[in-house]
Amino acid sequence: MDAATLGGFLAAVVVSGAVLLPATLGTIVTELSGATNVGVEGLMLFGAMVAYGTAFTTGDVALGALAGTIAGGVLSLTHAIPVVYGRMTQERQLVLGLILVYLGDALSRLLGAPYVSKATKALDMRWEVPLLRDLPVVGEALFRQYAFVYVTYALAIALWFVLHRTRLGLHLRAVGEDAAAADAAGIAVDRYRLGAIVIGGCLAGFAGAVLSLTVVRTWTEGMTRGRGWIALGLVTFANWHPLYAIAGTLLFGGFEAAQFRIVTDLPGIQYLLGILPYVAPIITLPIV
Repeated sequence: MDAATLGGFLAAVVVSGAVLLPATLGTIVTELSGATNVGVEGLMLFGAMVAYGTAFTTGDVALGALAGTIAGGVLSLTHAIPVVYGRMTQERQLVLGLILVYLGDALSRLLGAPYVSKATKALDMRWEVPLLRDLPVVGEALFRQYAFVYVTYALAIALWFVLHRTRLGLHLRAVGEDAAAADAAGIAVDRYRLGAIVIGGCLAGFAGAVLSLTVVRTWTEGMTRGRGWIALGLVTFANWHPLYAIAGTLLFGGFEAAQFRIVTDLPGIQYLLGILPYVAPIITLPIV
């Protein structure tokens, strides 16, 4: 593999990881609050549809990403309100999350029908860093990337800072670790938990926006193809740590990029590479 091919592969890995990372971060925030939301797949689908539809209609890619992010947060309210104020058990939260998967899928198919495979110029653009963009191997991967890719990795760093260096993050983790003790200390447990679920939904919606506006660059039904479920597995793989999540999403994004970027003469190898992102969590999670 020459330098140009390796550089292209690394760039594809970074982009593939950028789709998984916001959804993983959102799930980390949700679970640190003591709640569980397995409906990430549905939130990503709905966010991807709203983001692309908004960008297609308005011609503004930033507005599309914002709309997709908000859409994920609004849809997550259907999970947050029953969980927080209905005092739902963990088992019922899982069932409600599964319902959210199908709800997000159904809404995206219903409302996204006019935009299926419709082309738009309102798509994510590349940001290039002069001089550094021409570096061999890493230039394309790190310094000639799409704008939302940079935003995604910046979000992981920002979230790490909030969770581990601010009073807000301390209170959120306290709510998840011992809600009764947090309540006794004067922390608004319900408010923190509700906010965490909604923020998790917003991040999942942004992940969908990155998928439709940056990676696939169109809208097709069911385009997430299980990425939401991979994000759920990555939370445990990353030990609920935003910075470890970066490494995890790059690893699993590499499995996805490999099936399109690595050329081989072995028959059927592309199908094996295609299932690796789904098999890998089964192998790694018990080890973790």
